[in-house]
Amino acid sequence: MRREAEANEKQIAKLQTEKLQTELDSKNRELANTALSLTYKNEILQKLSEELLKIKDSTGKKLPERQLNKIQKVIDEGMDNERDWNLFEKKF
Repeated sequence: MRREAEANEKQIAKLQTEKLQTELDSKNRELANTALSLTYKNEILQKLSEELLKIKDSTGKKLPERQLNKIQKVIDEGMDNERDWNLFEKKF
């Protein structure tokens, strides 16, 4: 009975280790996905910022500086690295 109890304990420990490893792998994938998503978001916002400077109205003139600045401010807020870093840290 003692050997059987030891074997059962070893089996339980093995199963717990496997479960923890599976959870760790899942969390690592989630963390990697978060990092990729943040990087992709920032790349898209950077492209939008660049394209914004090229936009012209129907007469071929660039948009007024005031309008461009408003839109650029929204893009800059979306690219807030501190907020992104805090999100990443929280997930980590």
